[in-house]
Amino acid sequence: MPGARGEAIIQVGEHEERILFTMRALAEAEREAGKPISVMLSDQGFGIQECAILLRVGLEAARRDARLGGTRVTLQAAYALLEEIGLGTAGEAIGTAVAGAIAGPAEEIDRPNP
Repeated sequence: MPGARGEAIIQVGEHEERILFTMRALAEAEREAGKPISVMLSDQGFGIQECAILLRVGLEAARRDARLGGTRVTLQAAYALLEEIGLGTAGEAIGTAVAGAIAGPAEEIDRPNP
């Protein structure tokens, strides 16, 4: 059963980068940024630093999900990607992926009626 997760693909030249957000990944981003995801994604709260943190967390979650091994995605790597693709492209991908995670699975959950 799929959980609450959202993904986006970012086209970077000839290759693609995948970002993934789950509740755990969003909580990790909140910890790193020191503010809730709702504030990070608001007009007043979404700056370059928040974008880089969300990119790093999303890239790392995708790396772990794909079981690629290797080293953790660093904040420096996220900044390098951000410089390559720009804030608009990054923000659009992050918004799509975070929205998918927050919305949760599309399937109806069967719960007993009390």
